[in-house]
Amino acid sequence: MSRVVDGWRDYRKRSAVQKFSGADHEALPETSALLCGAANAAGTAWERPPLALKLWLDGDRVVFCFSSKDFPLALWGSCERLTDSLLAVEQALCKGHCDWRENKVHSNGFTHSLR
Repeated sequence: MSRVVDGWRDYRKRSAVQKFSGADHEALPETSALLCGAANAAGTAWERPPLALKLWLDGDRVVFCFSSKDFPLALWGSCERLTDSLLAVEQALCKGHCDWRENKVHSNGFTHSLR
């Protein structure tokens, strides 16, 4: 197997929560909190797993989505400019200009449903 596949298997086998040092909790507290997840009090499992941030262009807006296959909700929002997208995402989070939606399970034959 490749290093990537072996690394992914090692990642999925972890029993304790992982600490993320790349987040900027001072400049982007809400964004960092979502990306880093929330551990339980004992630090042995995720209360809310780390979410992935996806950004894409949709017409004249930048759409963002925080989601994880291990969490039933996804947080959706949009902002105006890609140039300052992380700051705009943080501002939308702080102002509540986004909403939680249930994740959809796709079984269209193109995407594996357990993905």
